[in-house]
Amino acid sequence: MKKRFILPLAMAAAVFALPGTVLADEDVYSEQKVVYHVNHDNEKRQIGAMRNIQNHINAVGADRMSIKVVMHGNGLSLLQHAKSNEDLKAFVDQLKMQDVDFQ
Repeated sequence: MKKRFILPLAMAAAVFALPGTVLADEDVYSEQKVVYHVNHDNEKRQIGAMRNIQNHINAVGADRMSIKVVMHGNGLSLLQHAKSNEDLKAFVDQLKMQDVDFQ
């Protein structure tokens, strides 16, 4: 008796799951305008913020984004740290080449 209900339930679950799968494969992102705030004086956290920005670009596409990185307070040290930290410098340079604006 229970086996008769498993197949219809599985079919119903598949019908509801498929539209989400199709949408995930299509280019459904519209243009995004994003501001990232950096206000900490910790190189590891600053690298983490740059990694998050790159992940965002990878997910949405650089051609669909306008990104500004606003540094204030302790975050003003980001570009100073980038002078001596090669990893941070590489992230900043890579993001600038993708039209990320640092202010």
